[in-house]
Amino acid sequence: MTAPLTAVETVSDALFSCVYLWAHGRPYTRTDLDKAIHQHKDTATTYGKLVAKLSQLHSMTYEDLCDAGYLGGDMEQVIALRRAVLVEEIGEEELNAWLRDSTRIHKVFPQDKKVVSLLIEKGKRKTALGEELGDGTRINDEDRQKLDSLNATYTHVLAFGDHHVVSMKANPVTGETHAFQTLNSFRNNFLDTGRVAGRRLGGAWLEWPGHAKKLDGVGFYPNIQRCPDGVYNLFMGLSVQPVDGDVAPYLEHLKFVICAGDEESYSYLVGWLAHMFQKPDEKPSVAVVMKSIEGTGKGSMVRPLLEILGMYGIQVNGPGQIAGRFNGTIANKMFVFIDEAELTDARCADRLKALISEPTINLERKGKDPEPMPNYARFVFASNHDRVIRAGLRERRYLVLEPDGTRAQDKGYFDRLHQWIDNGGASRLLAYLMNIDLRNFDPRRPPVTAALIEEKLSSLPPAYQYLYGELWGGKPFNGQERVFAGELVDKFMLWCESNGESIQPAAARSSLGKVMSHLGFEVAGRSDRGEGKFYVVPDIDVMKNNFAAVLGEKSERVFT
Repeated sequence: MTAPLTAVETVSDALFSCVYLWAHGRPYTRTDLDKAIHQHKDTATTYGKLVAKLSQLHSMTYEDLCDAGYLGGDMEQVIALRRAVLVEEIGEEELNAWLRDSTRIHKVFPQDKKVVSLLIEKGKRKTALGEELGDGTRINDEDRQKLDSLNATYTHVLAFGDHHVVSMKANPVTGETHAFQTLNSFRNNFLDTGRVAGRRLGGAWLEWPGHAKKLDGVGFYPNIQRCPDGVYNLFMGLSVQPVDGDVAPYLEHLKFVICAGDEESYSYLVGWLAHMFQKPDEKPSVAVVMKSIEGTGKGSMVRPLLEILGMYGIQVNGPGQIAGRFNGTIANKMFVFIDEAELTDARCADRLKALISEPTINLERKGKDPEPMPNYARFVFASNHDRVIRAGLRERRYLVLEPDGTRAQDKGYFDRLHQWIDNGGASRLLAYLMNIDLRNFDPRRPPVTAALIEEKLSSLPPAYQYLYGELWGGKPFNGQERVFAGELVDKFMLWCESNGESIQPAAARSSLGKVMSHLGFEVAGRSDRGEGKFYVVPDIDVMKNNFAAVLGEKSERVFT
């Protein structure tokens, strides 16, 4: 046996599989091709160019393959033409070394004797895989090529508890999406086509041992390296290819409009976006919230992201489609943009918090039993309201941004941004994000913005909001050194009435007592003597520091 070249040792198994099968007149799988694309990303290298060529060949129709001579009855001619393509990319010497490397062949096809039987000895072709149907009926090369052609479009899978055939269909929004058919429905696709061995094409394909199948189930693995071999991966790759180029219009929009010039928020947001593409199966547990007036370009910010992701990104209006009982909308999604979001309802907020942070969710579809599924979705919420989220006292689940509205009516500015988006901006953005260094980036630690603190304050219980107003004025309780409990309760109830809060006197006394204790007020006097109990008012800096500590923040962040 001739020793394999060094290049054979460095090429990925997925690319080796595609080349070997193509060179022997066999179809290579979409899964192997996707893995090869992922492993040889640089299209300037020899292997990167080879992968690009194989991707182009895989997308050709059956008729185009026949016209080019890559399919047909004369197998010797087919193989010669196919190998000529490979020789043009990597050279004859290297190709021959690959095809003679029996160690590598047995590694890539460990148990598949039918594939290994395609080894070439003395330049002669051995018996090809799949020359018979499952019942032993012989088929000729022309019939086998017809069956081969279906493998480029269809895969037999076990899904939803039954056998189906999956393919891709056109979608006016995402470009394409998956279509699942029952076996009978699949057979009916070919009622008006020719026959193979006296049988309709669809039925013959299902009976042919060489038909594409993944019978260990379906799954969503945006990191294709982690998809088990027997599982059909619903992630088919991104919708655009990275292309180096200018990304200044988009980055300027992120920094100076979306992040309003805040460097810390901008740095985190860029890292958050890059993390989605570089580490798609790692859940960051942080959502981005944008709240501002209309026309600040919140939608323009997500447009190229949705273009990159295709069917793995989605835009919805309001949280109802994802926070309701039936949440099939977010199945197999990497990115969800919720426009016109208002997340202040407690029940809705709790469901969304789980979607943002939990690595798995129970997927519920109408008429189907709930099923657990991985949750890789990142969320961006946009709203024109002053208050958007229901933020807890120690909330760290959101990067809350308040975009700058000064560009809202600047037609020239948005014309430039939209021109960049419409002329390949998504491809250039993907290339930029894929090259961001994330070694020191922690996706779970977003910066605390003034907008987040504002959301926390708006979500506080009424007693905290009332006392925050007293502290904000700089002279709480009219500068008194002590404040009587009865007087404080009366003022608090008047504040509640003015702010649309309904509260009973007993509840007002109880809630105020707890808050005053948290803020370091000492209680003196007795309710049955004199003017009753009163609170000793601490120094204002002590009160502010204690109040800020309740929110997990520093005083200057809360009261500036």
